[in-house]
Amino acid sequence: MTVSALPTRSLLPGLWWSLSTAALFAATLPVWRPDNDSLLPRIPLFEWGFWIPQWLEWVSLAGGGAGTVFVAVLVHQNKRVAAGVLLWTLSTGLLVVADQLRFQPWWIHLTVAGVILACASPRRIPKLWTLFLVGMYGWSAWSKWDSSFFVTHGRELVSGLMRSVGLKQRLSPELLSWGAVLLPLGESVVAALLLLSRTRRFALFAAVGMHLLLGLALGPTGLNHSRGVVVWNAVCIAQLVVLIVLLNPSTTAAEASSSQVPSSRGDAFAASVLGLVMLFPLLEPRGWCDPWWAWELYASRPARADLFVARSLRSDSPSEIRRYIEPEVPGREWRRVRIDKWALEELSVPVAPGPRVQLAIAAAICERNRWEGECRVDVAEAADRLTGKRTSRTIIGIDAVKNELENFRLNVEPRDRQPGG
Repeated sequence: MTVSALPTRSLLPGLWWSLSTAALFAATLPVWRPDNDSLLPRIPLFEWGFWIPQWLEWVSLAGGGAGTVFVAVLVHQNKRVAAGVLLWTLSTGLLVVADQLRFQPWWIHLTVAGVILACASPRRIPKLWTLFLVGMYGWSAWSKWDSSFFVTHGRELVSGLMRSVGLKQRLSPELLSWGAVLLPLGESVVAALLLLSRTRRFALFAAVGMHLLLGLALGPTGLNHSRGVVVWNAVCIAQLVVLIVLLNPSTTAAEASSSQVPSSRGDAFAASVLGLVMLFPLLEPRGWCDPWWAWELYASRPARADLFVARSLRSDSPSEIRRYIEPEVPGREWRRVRIDKWALEELSVPVAPGPRVQLAIAAAICERNRWEGECRVDVAEAADRLTGKRTSRTIIGIDAVKNELENFRLNVEPRDRQPGG
């Protein structure tokens, strides 16, 4: 049997992609709906995103769904799926430009995987997808080899895993930190083993186990994060299972013969896109690459911005906002606004790490509610990788917060306020 005749090579990748996009859209539907009534500000990615009308967002949402269906239909008919992937990418890309909260890491994952699926030949898809996962796991592990991770997010993930399997005993912070080491260690080992053909299948099975543990830690019985995060881990497992099928012993001879087939232009284009995506994180230290583009997943090192309001905040603020303001603490003049919790509960997505989106949302909330001197933003710069120490500063008042936004290249103005208005 030739490689082109293997049904798994033409059917399974397309099915995985179409089912994954449908599942993640369904899990995070509130953030994609143009008519969601959340008061959380919408920040376009570029200034021209202000001019995207709601009807066009609805058309784009329908286009994304149609693209998913087209891929499923075309792959069953043994036809190229490029048209469906292109429709999905353009449609969802327009929605991302209209609201940066839609710019999620799973969207980057499926977009890159879709480009490979659409452009590369069936013989090259498994190899390119495997290299993509090597980069994703490798960069994700690198972001966690950081002292701040082992005392913050890492401990939280270990505690969530223990809770999910019914272990209620309390471990010391030191033991939780040692347990946290297992996550970047596991990602590093999986990335290294995926590079070697002889160990690739072992790495794939190990990665499946890692995602299952993450799913338990982040799921309803653990930390109870958003549905999208849990579904994305399931999507990664499904992709690995597809690769296991494509790389099983029965296809070893076909894999060897396929390496003798010259690469097409589509293969070269897909490989070029993959190379750019995997090298782009090198620009993150210079501020040209957002943490999620650098695959800093569950990392604690990125800079952050937290919004606080005065204890004497006026009682006429909207109740929807007040429910996300932490209770008063005796002796403290300021209360934190839980923007992260707000996004998770109402839009089913986390807020991107890094200060740009967080500061933009904070400024929009303060300006909309005329909080003037009643608000402040604490900005913590990226943590030192070895010591975990951060440089922090406090910005008080709307004008000072807005001045801070002038340092960013991408748009930071909300949809309800035109740029320069």
